Amino acid sequence: MTFDNIVSKVATRLNLTSAATLVRIGEEVNERYREVASSIGLGPTVRGTATATTVVGTRTLTFDCQKIWSVYDADNDPPTMVWEETFELLRERGESSGTPQYYAIQLMGASTVTILLHPEPDAVNVLTADVERTLSDLAGEQEPAFSHDFHDILVRGAMADELYKMEKYDLSGAQEEKFEKRLSELRLFIAKSAYLEIYQGKRSRNRGTLDYRAS
Repeated sequence: MTFDNIVSKVATRLNLTSAATLVRIGEEVNERYREVASSIGLGPTVRGTATATTVVGTRTLTFDCQKIWSVYDADNDPPTMVWEETFELLRERGESSGTPQYYAIQLMGASTVTILLHPEPDAVNVLTADVERTLSDLAGEQEPAFSHDFHDILVRGAMADELYKMEKYDLSGAQEEKFEKRLSELRLFIAKSAYLEIYQGKRSRNRGTLDYRAS
């Protein structure tokens, strides 16, 4: 469903017609959209990549995104990973220059993430990050960034908000329950796989660990 379809469906089901009401429903749909996309297990709906170019002599690097999952040099095959460590550890490592091998999250803003690199870059390189993209509000013919079969989640959420505003708390609660149920089903839909084996410690990181005792 498109954004306009979702707004229209909510308005029709609740017999709402005024222009001001349609604008409000649109705002509620986008609030629910962000809630869905940012909830646990919904990372794949906003997953993407971002690039940033290092500056010689500058340890910080900023990516346009809301969260970073991994950083690597995509010019190599296979990509050369830049391993994540804690900010405190990298700060304690002191000054050195070379090709960045480690990074730490320094600052997370509204739509950017700044990382601290170690060692300090001694050349200009483009680094790539697997990220969670910053979503824009839906409008017009745009569709939510998750499976079409689950777009009714936003209908349920916006209906719950409108019914609550009407002080129809029982009906609002019923729609909220359906919203949560469908959201859980969407999480399962994204997570399930026929063959993928996931267990704790599967991806051992023997290489890429800093020697804490090194000077």
